[in-house]
Parts: sequence; C-alpha cells; structure tokens
Amino acid sequence: MEGLAQTVASLITAYGALYAAGRLLYETELADDLAYPHAGEWRDLASAITDLLVTEVHAELLTEGATCRCVCPACGMGACLCTRTSIDTLRELWGRPEAEPGQGIELRIPPRPGSEMARVGMGKGDRIVLVDGEIVRTNRDLQAALRNHPIGEPIAIQVERSGRSEEIRAARVSDFP
Repeated sequence: MEGLAQTVASLITAYGALYAAGRLLYETELADDLAYPHAGEWRDLASAITDLLVTEVHAELLTEGATCRCVCPACGMGACLCTRTSIDTLRELWGRPEAEPGQGIELRIPPRPGSEMARVGMGKGDRIVLVDGEIVRTNRDLQAALRNHPIGEPIAIQVERSGRSEEIRAARVSDFP
C-alpha cells in the first residue's frame, strides 16, 4: 500500500511538470482543457489511497497488539472510532472535505474484548444509527450524544447489523479505554 501511495505521488508530480510544459510549449487553453479533468481524477485517486492507507495501517497496528488510547466516550465503551477520525483529520489538513457523512457510524474494528460494546454483542461492521432516537451521521454526533449521559446510565442505541435493525442498551462506563 505504501509503495502504491509513493507511485501515485510520483505520477502526480510528473503530471504537474508535463502540464507546466504543455502550457508553455502549446496552446494554454488546450493544456487546461486536457489537464483539469485528469488532474481531478488523480486527486480523487490519491484521496482514496490515503483513506485506504489509514485503514490498513490501523488494522496492522491492531493485529500487532496495539490498542486505542484516546479519551472519548465511544472508546470508553469499547468502540474505537480512530480510523474514521484519522481519515477526517488528514482530509482536513490537506484541505479536502471530510469523508461523506452517512446514516450511522460503522465500527471498522471489533469492540475491545470485555467492553460494554462487546458485552451487548456489537461487532466489526455493525453500524450505530440512532442514540436516544436521534440520528448520528458523524463521529462528532455520536460523541456528543454519548456525552449527554452520565457515566453508568444506560443509553438506547439503535444499531444495524447484517441488514437488520435492533436496539441495544449500553452504559458509558468511562471516557478512558
């Protein structure tokens, strides 16, 4: 994955050099007409590779025994949201829009063993769609909804798994992993 990312970065740099040469040596308008659609495709490819790279690095670290150490309500319940947060942070730093918010937050990794989310049967690929009847579309939405509850208070959480919807009740036990 890292090699692919480096190759794409090199190709984008070469494309930029060709575009600059095309503007100087040929018709500017023609160079622009050719460059803009292709440059957009390169940008989109680089974006997709970066998002995938974050996901793969996160999975590799977990396989090697690393665990989440952030301080947030979801992590305190055993549901690590760091992959999506990392993708959104990199997109923000590069001036790109966040990953498209969707209906719910997908758990990209299984909940931490022994956690509240593991206790209620949440698994990798399950999607949290509602908290207290309110739609959650982003990590921020989910974190804010969980923070509305004091530690120890059960929270009504609507989840989707394998195409079916069910309500679970889990308590926020801590903001620490």
